[in-house]
Amino acid sequence: MPRNLRGELAGSVLENLPDAVVGIARDGKIILFNQSACRLFKVEEKAVLERKIWEVPQTEKILKDLPLILREEKSNYKEEIIALSRDKFYLLQIYRVEEDGKLSGAFVILRDLSEVYRIEQEVNQFVANVSHELKAPLTSIKGYVETLLEGALKDNDVCQRFLQVINEETNRMARLIIDLLQVSSFPEKGGVLNPEPLDMVQLIKEISQPFLELLKRKNLRLSFKFAEKLPLVLADRDRIMQVMVNLIDNAVKYTAIKGSGEIEISAQAKEKNVEISVGDSGIGIPLPEQEKIFERFYRIKEGEGAHLGGTGLGLSIVKQIVNAHGGEIKVASVENQGSRFTFTLPQILKEGEKKAQDVR
Repeated sequence: MPRNLRGELAGSVLENLPDAVVGIARDGKIILFNQSACRLFKVEEKAVLERKIWEVPQTEKILKDLPLILREEKSNYKEEIIALSRDKFYLLQIYRVEEDGKLSGAFVILRDLSEVYRIEQEVNQFVANVSHELKAPLTSIKGYVETLLEGALKDNDVCQRFLQVINEETNRMARLIIDLLQVSSFPEKGGVLNPEPLDMVQLIKEISQPFLELLKRKNLRLSFKFAEKLPLVLADRDRIMQVMVNLIDNAVKYTAIKGSGEIEISAQAKEKNVEISVGDSGIGIPLPEQEKIFERFYRIKEGEGAHLGGTGLGLSIVKQIVNAHGGEIKVASVENQGSRFTFTLPQILKEGEKKAQDVR
């Protein structure tokens, strides 16, 4: 490769690097300031070139150690993590450059680690949340089992009540484990749908049955609102059951806080889809949180429901499943009045409807 072409290529690569690169000569003058550096320091290249590094206010604070390495004969390299703000972290690397055994200058590379730090914080929080979510039902189950073994088995009423709680806590743990498995396998890593014709009215009533006793104890009412002759949908039964269980479970949890309330499940045909809604009269979701609740690991941080815990997986999984079916999910909520989650699934069109659809 010709020398000039090699130089042009190197210059082009340097200019387009996502890392900020700043170079100074032996006397401290800035001789290199790539486009990423311009964006980071919010200054134009022509405004800094040929100026001393300590004469540029934008760079003086962050790059204060750059001239120092010119005077440190024992050190050719320095590295540290710096925080530019509460959520902006950079890896700062400073290199001393020598040519023919003589110092010619130094340069710095600033690599944005903000996303890495954010993910690390999310993972740490997730591990803490999962540990808490597993510990709580385990502690409850252990306590009730020990009480039964100590003699409560002789009282049928107490025994029945304790076993009901143990069953609920076991189901809670099972749902958490299913969510964890879901995150690791579907759909990013090749989860497969097994679609079949489903009667959503029948499926919703079936899914609701295990919640009836819990709803009664929580002083909550459950109602259904189904359109007549609802079309069948083409969907994976197990996945849609998981969606419904998550939505109903959330509705129960965030409505029970008020001491009483109502949960309504509805279904209607809409264009070529079936639209299913789970609404409640609970505490609602603060407006700033509504755009984030479908994000993985995200938990409500504001409002009355912030203390309820959770892993931040349920709704993100719900969205993954619905999207994988070609549907959409949305939420409408007003604080202290309730929330309504609505999602769509493709209905099975009859032959005549298919032809009409193709014509359109």
